[in-house]
Amino acid sequence: MRPKSAFKSIVYIFILTMLGSSCISDSYEDKNKRNNSRPQFDNGSILFIGSSYLSYGGNNVVEMFDSMASRGGHSVYTDSRVINGKRLQSHLEDPATIQKIQEEKWDFVILQGAGFYISKEKWHEYIVPVLRDFKKIIKKNSKRTCMVYMMPWAYKDGLAWMEGEEDTYQQMHDGILNNTIKVMHDLDICTAPAGKAWHTAILDGYSSDFYLSDNSHQSKHGAYLTACVFYSTVFLEKAPQLDLNWDYNDNIGILNETAYTTVVDSLDAWNIY
Repeated sequence: MRPKSAFKSIVYIFILTMLGSSCISDSYEDKNKRNNSRPQFDNGSILFIGSSYLSYGGNNVVEMFDSMASRGGHSVYTDSRVINGKRLQSHLEDPATIQKIQEEKWDFVILQGAGFYISKEKWHEYIVPVLRDFKKIIKKNSKRTCMVYMMPWAYKDGLAWMEGEEDTYQQMHDGILNNTIKVMHDLDICTAPAGKAWHTAILDGYSSDFYLSDNSHQSKHGAYLTACVFYSTVFLEKAPQLDLNWDYNDNIGILNETAYTTVVDSLDAWNIY
């Protein structure tokens, strides 16, 4: 790791420690009330709910995760309710999504949301009640299911494309990070820190772009890194490498390692217990 990254990692860990501890102490003085523990998981079932940020442009995160699980020796049944342009609020109002949740006693239900909703408190009315209601539905279906929220990545150009907004990539990322930690501790939801892993790899100067030309959706590399984060969140292991016809100069193993350390080095911050 280069000196710049090492310094930023020290600052990051300090911030997570201070912020995470504050969130936990404020929201969960009695930890016995928490009900979203990670199952002792090797083989089982996982449901993914989301939008194009899991499948856009043929860069299918769920399929990559499936391949990693198989290569890692895990017998996992995965299903998905992934529809381009469909945000979590729309999923919550969709009987087909609710029916999908009720089809199995899932070990994990993983929800992918939009980055701008969580990035600023003024938009939390569009995401916090939705997550709360999803958790009620998921837990009513099976108390042992672990609900996971994918921490989104910041857009490459931040929020500058939105009228009245000026946040840069870094400012948007900081908002997503801080608010994700706080909200997921408040609601007792596990976090799969995809956005943090992207941020780390970008600062470390990874050679390939994680974004498509729209500066928002995931490239093949972005999808791969996200799948690695899901794998490490579910299994607490480093994901096995996949051969996806990478460029000759791609050191893809760095992404597997980045995802793994991002998850396991900060389990408290991600509310994984």
